Amino acid sequence: MNDRELLKKIIEDNLTNKEKIRKNILNSSSESYDKEYHRKRKNNMKRNIGAIAGAACLTFVVLLNINTTFASAAAQIPLIGRVAKVFTFNSYESHSDSNKMSVVIPNIGNTENKEFENKINSIINEQIDSLSSDAMKEADEYKKNFLAMEGNTKEDFTPIQYNFNYEVKKSDDNILSFIITKTEIINDASYETFYMYNLNLKTGNNITLEDILGNEYKTVINNEIDRKMNEIAKSEPNTYSYYKEFYKDKGVGINENQNFYINEEGNVVIVFYKYEIVPEYKGNMEFEIKVK
Repeated sequence: MNDRELLKKIIEDNLTNKEKIRKNILNSSSESYDKEYHRKRKNNMKRNIGAIAGAACLTFVVLLNINTTFASAAAQIPLIGRVAKVFTFNSYESHSDSNKMSVVIPNIGNTENKEFENKINSIINEQIDSLSSDAMKEADEYKKNFLAMEGNTKEDFTPIQYNFNYEVKKSDDNILSFIITKTEIINDASYETFYMYNLNLKTGNNITLEDILGNEYKTVINNEIDRKMNEIAKSEPNTYSYYKEFYKDKGVGINENQNFYINEEGNVVIVFYKYEIVPEYKGNMEFEIKVK
């Protein structure tokens, strides 16, 4: 049994019966489908990041202060943030036999550059359309696999819930850092996928960890994560044991594609999905790295 299979077994042993059913459904598919599912997920992230660089590095500068709390009211706010007016271009909910979806699509205005607005708004709309379209296909495939399992009926099936939202972490004259979050809810289990964008508004370039922390950014970040996990070990030994076995001892470390955002203080915040570095019950894990 390899490391991936071992970790998967540990996770499944701690899930509810409903979640075990979900895992069994996914595993009942052929190996090629499993690989295709993860390939699509990675390609989606690469495609979306590439869209920003290819179309104009400022493409998403205008997604300023949208989040699920006040997205529906954004159109009534005269000015959000310090760069442009952001309003709700469209918000909708859709339902099918396989999924329920809630989507908010923001657009920009009042930039005194209509051509710029049109370009950005077009790419925003295409981004959301691509993510939601892929989600619907995944839900249809999931339902097909569920019904293919012996004993399952249409009445037993619960549609997957998808929510798309936006959250700005930092917005000033120089930097815009924001996250697009896709939340997938299957029965009682919730899964998030982050699309993180860190933009230099002066140059129009993507901001990298090396830009902020220098050439030794990997060492700086890994050392700080280890220091903070050692602090956690004093009160949560089980959490530290998980980190040590599945992350530290395997020399995983961060990489060039590491999820991160920039907070209001200008510090880097490294983000890990649940299971990556700590047990599931801890949820997603964040580590703030102070910038000197």
